[in-house]
Amino acid sequence: MATVVAASHGPGRRTLQGVDKRTTKDAAVTAYATGDGLHYANTQINAWIDGGWTATGTLRYYDGTTRSAPNDKSVEVAFCADSGKFFGKEIKTQKILKTKPSIEDFDYFKIVMVKFPTNEGLWQASKVFVETRAEKCRSGHDASLRRAVVELVLRERCTVHRQRI
Repeated sequence: MATVVAASHGPGRRTLQGVDKRTTKDAAVTAYATGDGLHYANTQINAWIDGGWTATGTLRYYDGTTRSAPNDKSVEVAFCADSGKFFGKEIKTQKILKTKPSIEDFDYFKIVMVKFPTNEGLWQASKVFVETRAEKCRSGHDASLRRAVVELVLRERCTVHRQRI
């Protein structure tokens, strides 16, 4: 399942690669998406191109889950995205289009991944569903941050403890 989870984030990164390269024809975009998933990627890329923007900042994915289909040929991957530190940038002026933090920063994705017909290890996004303004992701984001802080504190304590020995 870890391979599928990593692959599911691939379409998002590949879409951003298409935004950066200013084309929907990039091989990475077409390799990691098919059908409705490819249509979604193309729509997103074209919106950025038509707006005259590129992307800058950090787009954070978290709280991923997977669910296998009975036929073992597809997997649904769901996760949250936090775009609070991710912005558009006007290409002509290089102006960064910053926004204030809000519920608009949180999206919940469900992506149906299918095995690529000729490569057993490759998965493609075949359908993409996005819930915008996802309150569950804002709430989950806070919990994820708390978990990260606890993990960091525990790691630091373990490091300090090991140094004392």
